[in-house]
Amino acid sequence: MNKVLSTTLKIYIFFLLGKIYAQTPLLPPASMPESVVISTPDVMSFQKYGNTPINLYSGKSDIVIPFYEIQAGKIKVPVTLTYNSGGIKVDEIASSAGLGWNLNATGNILVGVKDLRDGVLKYETYGTPVKIPIDIGYNRRYFLKDPIYNSNAELYANLDSSPDFYYVNAPGLNNVFIIDDSNPNDYQTSHTQRKYVSSFLYPKGYKLAELKQENLGSFQGIGFTGEEDGNPSLNIPTKPADVNVVGFVTFKTFTITNEQGLVYTFSVGNMIETRTLPVLVDPTIARLDPSYSMGINTYNLTSIYDPSTQQKVDFFYEKYQITQPQRIKFLSKKNNIGTSDSCNFGFIPEFEGQPIYSNEQLIKYQAATRLQKIVYNGGEVTFSYLLDREDYNDQSLDLITINDNLGNTIKNYRLRYSYFDSKEGCTEKECKRLRLDQIDEWFPKAKLYYKFEYNYTNKLPKRFSYEQDFLGYYNNNGYQNTAYIGAKESGPQPKLYFYPNKGEFSILPFEKKNDTQGRQITGDYSFVPNDYSLTGLLKKVTYETGGFTELNYENHTFNFDGAEYIAGGARVESQVINDGNGNVRNIKYKYQEIDGKSSGYISGLPIFAYPNSKITNPNSPPGQWTPFSFTTYDFDKSGLELTHDTFVGYSRVEEIETGNGKTETLFYSPKDYPDNKSVKQYRDDCGRYLTENSAFPGKLFEDLKSRRGTLKLKRILDESGNKISESENVYEYKIFSSIDIKNHSPYRISDNKYNPRIRVPNYYVSETSKINRERNLQTKVITTEYFKNNPVLNTSTNYVYDPNLDLLKEMTVVNSDGSEIKTRYRYPLDYDLAPLSLVSSNDKLIDIAALVTNNIVNTPIEINNSIVKGGEEYMTDGQLNYFENLKPEKFFKLESSALINVNDFNFSTVMYPPGFVADSRYKEKTSFTKYDNKGNILEIKPADGIVTSYIWGYNSQYPIAKVVNATYQEITNVLGASTLTRLNDGVKYMPIPPNPQIQKIPLTDAEVRSMLSVLRTNLTNAQITTYTYKPLIGMTSETDINDKTTYYEYSDLNKLKIVKDNEGNILSENEYNYKK
Repeated sequence: MNKVLSTTLKIYIFFLLGKIYAQTPLLPPASMPESVVISTPDVMSFQKYGNTPINLYSGKSDIVIPFYEIQAGKIKVPVTLTYNSGGIKVDEIASSAGLGWNLNATGNILVGVKDLRDGVLKYETYGTPVKIPIDIGYNRRYFLKDPIYNSNAELYANLDSSPDFYYVNAPGLNNVFIIDDSNPNDYQTSHTQRKYVSSFLYPKGYKLAELKQENLGSFQGIGFTGEEDGNPSLNIPTKPADVNVVGFVTFKTFTITNEQGLVYTFSVGNMIETRTLPVLVDPTIARLDPSYSMGINTYNLTSIYDPSTQQKVDFFYEKYQITQPQRIKFLSKKNNIGTSDSCNFGFIPEFEGQPIYSNEQLIKYQAATRLQKIVYNGGEVTFSYLLDREDYNDQSLDLITINDNLGNTIKNYRLRYSYFDSKEGCTEKECKRLRLDQIDEWFPKAKLYYKFEYNYTNKLPKRFSYEQDFLGYYNNNGYQNTAYIGAKESGPQPKLYFYPNKGEFSILPFEKKNDTQGRQITGDYSFVPNDYSLTGLLKKVTYETGGFTELNYENHTFNFDGAEYIAGGARVESQVINDGNGNVRNIKYKYQEIDGKSSGYISGLPIFAYPNSKITNPNSPPGQWTPFSFTTYDFDKSGLELTHDTFVGYSRVEEIETGNGKTETLFYSPKDYPDNKSVKQYRDDCGRYLTENSAFPGKLFEDLKSRRGTLKLKRILDESGNKISESENVYEYKIFSSIDIKNHSPYRISDNKYNPRIRVPNYYVSETSKINRERNLQTKVITTEYFKNNPVLNTSTNYVYDPNLDLLKEMTVVNSDGSEIKTRYRYPLDYDLAPLSLVSSNDKLIDIAALVTNNIVNTPIEINNSIVKGGEEYMTDGQLNYFENLKPEKFFKLESSALINVNDFNFSTVMYPPGFVADSRYKEKTSFTKYDNKGNILEIKPADGIVTSYIWGYNSQYPIAKVVNATYQEITNVLGASTLTRLNDGVKYMPIPPNPQIQKIPLTDAEVRSMLSVLRTNLTNAQITTYTYKPLIGMTSETDINDKTTYYEYSDLNKLKIVKDNEGNILSENEYNYKK
């Protein structure tokens, strides 16, 4: 049987089986041309703004409110609030810290679904054993290899075009990874037993532990009752069992180790359920809705562990449920002007001859989480959510409390809120937005910490309003009808503009300034941006000292096809910085090329429409084109930054400060590196017309954002315009590997009662692209110093990196006189570690192997400095580091009475036998002979010097004694093990009347000094300095080697107030002028 006949027969059998065995008609699902990233407001805020560089390239201001920084070993966790000055989107829901604000104190992994969820497999049963696949996720591709389902799947299923992106963001961790089935050709191994491989898109040296899918049966969806839309005539309940979701099997945890060896564990965070609401004139025609989706979209950071110090930071979350569905815009509709043509494109699914439009999508969180506390060796930071919000079914973040390890409160910050009300004056939740007004330092007494003021002369409309531009910012277009939400009528359509034969830019959300061969696509509301998008932005920050910063904004501008246009959102136009003591800085910013034109550029535009038909008279005036029909879309745009990067990037910015000259900064932007578009293939003239006159399919592109936003040149000029200095940067872009991705998108969908999702297999456009594992590293900096505009000093610094990781291997500085200074680095991965069985157990290669095993790969083993003179290179300096138990053990310095020619120097390497070898001229300088179980150094011994020992207290957080000329064992002998333990812990155990139970009581400063004074009596040859502390605040006393004590006193707000000498005399006093 020939292939054509075989295919035809299979199609016929498929339809026959459908008519015989299908039990219930299904509604076809709506889809969007853009990927809409969804999560709770806190997660979205953290991923968008916690991960976005704040710099001149994007026109954003760096606004950070610091509260505290946790330190435990190599782990650092800053607790801050940051503000996004890029603009407020109409549909954006405020985080728990207020609109535009983001709490940075933890980390998460956000799952960005590209097309379909990787693990999804939906099917319909048409008799036994035939199962017709509907959706096949990227990691279910093995399903296609099963001979039973192969033909049906390839012809009719929605095949996932790309792996999902896992966006990782945590302190010391920032990357994106993808997951793939290790053997997609194996269709026999069950889904729960399959193995997976992961790839980080930016190879920084991170490692992801072995992945395992688990059945998360406890995370059962709650489904939709069918009444959430508020439309009594449409009641279609939906739950997981209704749509044959094949098991809820997914990844439960992720363990990532960064290049420092820090181990991050992420566990299931938020589970999301979504459903697209169909628009039905007759809701009785169908009962089920396959648009229902359920999955984990966020994984929370639960711990960071430092194996070298055995210290750990734990993150705890409280769970809450948001059963009231969140609504987002999900609008699809088509218009018809003129008759249809032979192409007759179809992007809206139909049911019994009627188009199935959509207005919105519903979202539920059966299990949502928020950060409750962070616990570490020194104490804990807690986050209290107390007040019910008026704008969202959640609570606001009201208190941030910092406690020491004994539970004593050190600081307490209270966040105070009000609300931005909407211009409609309504009172529903979508009519309000949480506004952060003030932060008070609350403990032990109240004091202003920060105060905030906002631009709100023009009030924002309520959420879901159609008064927004093409990026989602407010534009006051006058269209206020939102009755479509939850109704059975199809919604409105945006006004768009059609310019034939412009490819992906044929359909635009704005009218072109320099092209008359275009025509407006009739719509109800305008996408055109304006300065209304600046409303709601932070305009003034007042500090505790009375100083303040004022910000002024303007709209973005960008170049497009030879003309300049406005984009929604904000860039900083100027700022005033006043320190409260009469010192004022005025800074203005200009985003222009040298010729005065805008320096803003874009890489692409959101997709809002496809043509429904081919214009049959393209040579006629635009107003006479016929047929003129389009399918239009509108959607929630609050997450566009995650899929499209910063919309406008500036290639040149001037920063002009009154009285201090100006700085010109040049960046690589979309002008230099726009995203590479997919390669499209069509099968007929209709497919050709579609690709030449729209962005269809538009799902795939090669992302080059890693090459954008990097500094190209920085030039500093004085007030007269004379150059002071200039630095130019050169980068090397490298692709390590690529994953080919493909998509087949049909442009006609059959009208079939029993399975309207069937595609017509001959009418599609295919596109191919790739996902790169890449890096873009700075390889050269050319610095020029000027005097009276003449170059007087030129320096070139060249960087060479590890071929596989972002590790600097060599740095060469070439000066104006031609002399060169080089620095070389060798890391654990630079040494051949196999076979270790050939080396002795105490060889340093064993310790290097331990570093590699724990992924501590960015710590240098050897550092060398050299100079180049007369064409010859000579070693001038060197350091060799030994490790034991993942901690420094010894370091050596290169010593020589004469310069060493590089050809006569032996760089450290591995030989079998004896193992690790290095140049014999390295001489030991210092040994770190003893550590405690938290990685603190207890004993240091210089090779030719006197041993120094340390005692650590307050739960081993702070050094309380430095003892020169005594070993730690001698200290132990004098104090005794029990006393040392009490000093290390910083507590004593005793009952406090009237409670007879033994309680843990902190040692007083006097008790610590008294216990340590024994050392002065018994170690008469030692020089002893002792210290006491107020944990998490600062040092309270220092007793020097002469037994004289200096005292440090703190104010009620825990700031250093008075310093006194041993006799009680005041040595210094600090005054703090706080704003009332």
